[in-house]
Amino acid sequence: MSEIVEETVKENTTVETGASEEVKEDSAAETGASEEKVDSAAETGASEEKVDSAVEERVKKITAEQLGVKEEEVTMEASFVDDLGADSLDTVELVMAFEEEFGTEIPDEEAEKITTVKAVVDYIKSHS
Repeated sequence: MSEIVEETVKENTTVETGASEEVKEDSAAETGASEEKVDSAAETGASEEKVDSAVEERVKKITAEQLGVKEEEVTMEASFVDDLGADSLDTVELVMAFEEEFGTEIPDEEAEKITTVKAVVDYIKSHS
């Protein structure tokens, strides 16, 4: 009888050990998944920076073309009117060009507030 009990204990121990190994494997798989999430988050941050940079470049290019200035003159802080020489018609045409380029509508109330390159970039990033 004690042999039967010992054999049963061994079988149960093996089953429990096997279960704990499965838990370890699952845990390792979950850890790998969380590491992948961290990598993905880092990649997302990098891709957001690329998108931001692309938006900035497109805004600068459109501004330079519309206002007939060199792209180097178009800085993030540049005011369309004060620094780049735009008049009221130029600013309306700029807004229309940005709307077309980025597939977004900029309401008149918002367009009045957009006086710098940075303001356009910020608006587009927050409404895309």
